[in-house]
Amino acid sequence: MLVNPMQAQAQTAKRSKVTFEPPKGQPAPKVTFGGGTRNGRVDSDLCPQASRTIARQNAGVKSMVPLLPQSKLGLTTSSHPTFMVYVPKTNAKELEFKLEDAQANEVYQTTVKLGATPGFVSFNLPENHRGLEVGQDYKWVVGAICQSNSSESRFVEGAVRRFEVSSAFKGQLNRAKAFEQVVLYGKAGIWLDAISSLAVIKRNQPGNAEAITAWRDMLQSVGLDAIAEAPIYN
Repeated sequence: MLVNPMQAQAQTAKRSKVTFEPPKGQPAPKVTFGGGTRNGRVDSDLCPQASRTIARQNAGVKSMVPLLPQSKLGLTTSSHPTFMVYVPKTNAKELEFKLEDAQANEVYQTTVKLGATPGFVSFNLPENHRGLEVGQDYKWVVGAICQSNSSESRFVEGAVRRFEVSSAFKGQLNRAKAFEQVVLYGKAGIWLDAISSLAVIKRNQPGNAEAITAWRDMLQSVGLDAIAEAPIYN
């Protein structure tokens, strides 16, 4: 599905407000979500066996949260997009990332060591992976590995759809600076590209007040302002 650049037109001046506008005409994702989550969020604490100290530190959001709009569908123009999840303070040591196609066939899987928490953790498909196909829906799942033999591990999931944009919109992006590209992506409803691009700016320029405000505005526009102050990890 092509994006009309007129619909995505934004004031790309340096101080344009960064928000997400849900795309129009996009069907619901063609993937099946499990029963272990509600609205894309884990129903209870990340690791039930967490110590009392960890529990006391979790005064705020206690669950993993995928960085997605309320539809749980993130659009992307990339064959190798970035997926992001908020991880609360936890004693979990690892996270598992899985990507499946619409028929529930595993496309990619990896396990990563979990460092400092709380914060945002990113996952990328390796460059040698074939990547996402245009027009296809995929489900991605991030699970916390609390104990190797635990059946209590928690997970969150979401959907991703890659699609083509018009040549005119590509031209807008090519002429835009990094922050202006975030504005364009947000106005066009291309969530994954908008949030991952903004995350790079904020992580590389931690003292940039404009990036801090833009990140807060973006998350607030999809109801995730409660976790907007958490740090972004590589």
